[in-house]
Amino acid sequence: MRMPSAKDVAADLKDVVLQINRDGMSADDYCDVRLQVNADGGHQLHSGDEQYDTDHTGFWGSSVVSVNTTPRECRNIARQLINEAWDSYYSSR
Repeated sequence: MRMPSAKDVAADLKDVVLQINRDGMSADDYCDVRLQVNADGGHQLHSGDEQYDTDHTGFWGSSVVSVNTTPRECRNIARQLINEAWDSYYSSR
């Protein structure tokens, strides 16, 4: 099993933070984010309401970001998401 790098996931998270800043989210609001890792190591970062996640395959981690989430926090959240995806992988075995 291969997981994405924390650097790649952090870059995806930074993109989400930029998007919610453009969308004018309040500093008090949070945006849900979910990391989905497929068995082949491919990954997707989902953001927003989880009810729109239609593909439930793979291994998952979840967290939140806000307009105030810093690049350093993105790196920490990325590591957390990857660790949760590993937990999901090991619990499915």
